Amino acid sequence: MSQMKRHSVLGQIASDNALNAGHDCVAAPQAAPAAPGSGGRRDNFEAARLPGRHWIARRRHAPALLAGLTLTGLFACVPAPSRPVVVVYGDSLTVQSEAAAQYLYQHANETIVFRAYGGTAMCDWVNQARQDRATLHPQRVVLAFTGNSASCVASDYQARGAAGGVANYATALRQMREAYPTESITVVLSPAMRNPATGWFRFNGNPALNAMYRHGGAQLHMAINADADNLLTPGHIFTMNRPRFLNGPTVTVRLNDGVHLTPDGAIWYGLALLENIP
Repeated sequence: MSQMKRHSVLGQIASDNALNAGHDCVAAPQAAPAAPGSGGRRDNFEAARLPGRHWIARRRHAPALLAGLTLTGLFACVPAPSRPVVVVYGDSLTVQSEAAAQYLYQHANETIVFRAYGGTAMCDWVNQARQDRATLHPQRVVLAFTGNSASCVASDYQARGAAGGVANYATALRQMREAYPTESITVVLSPAMRNPATGWFRFNGNPALNAMYRHGGAQLHMAINADADNLLTPGHIFTMNRPRFLNGPTVTVRLNDGVHLTPDGAIWYGLALLENIP
């Protein structure tokens, strides 16, 4: 996206206080990945069951921000047949940013389908990707995973640390290309995180993960989108604050856990997610 176009989009946001997500979707049950913490650990998640649906995980912090967004991965979007489809696979940062992305790209000639769920990794979505190719026939695919190391990554990360995490994501990246052998795929580089020494987010935003995305993505003929990293954490250096829009006032873009996004941060991430990298 050009500087002029981005400035225009963000200027519109600055003058419009409401994010009104435009969905071309109908609700349909989906088999969501297992909720993080379901293996006996709560890990700062609280579990909730919706009638007729699978477990969802909801973070206790920022409930106002997440309450309307965490259900995203539990619904299937039915695309309008005349519009090309783009499918976005991701984790909690994608969940947080869906409303912003849908708003920002509401006039784009694409039906945007989100497959995102907090705490998941790329390997959680490979089987879903195979199904989506057969049913949604997307022209474009976006992979936006910041490096969660639970679920299907846990054993590799516990055995080998960051090297095991990188290897797991590299395998999943190849599997995603196998699931979508001819489609355009964009890999979104993770912004930097303020990683704790223990807990859920030790691997998220790891520079080695982004290096693998660049190298592995190039080998697999995927486009690399560095905008989320550049917009939120220039130079891959963590910061809590960024301009609200280009040359605008400085605002807080990250939550206190050093990983997740405030509403202002979600605007930046949502803008970056769907950059149409050729």
